[in-house]
Amino acid sequence: GTVLEKGGLFIIYGPFLKDNKFTTEGNAEFDKWLKETKDASFGLRDIEEVRGVAEERGGMALVAVEEMPYDNFTLIFEKK
Repeated sequence: GTVLEKGGLFIIYGPFLKDNKFTTEGNAEFDKWLKETKDASFGLRDIEEVRGVAEERGGMALVAVEEMPYDNFTLIFEKK
């Protein structure tokens, strides 16, 4: 958020929780693997959690959520 100018876009792609739920069993297994083999603080985040952080810390608004193949999402934020 500190690097983007007003109207700039920040785009994230990957697996996310939706409504605090996994969208597939594969995503649940990936989340478990991250936490067990990498770091307990790792794992999939909920779209709304990411939106809140981007808004509070980055001054960005979520403008689109696009469903992608393999139950991934593209989140598009715009700097306010």
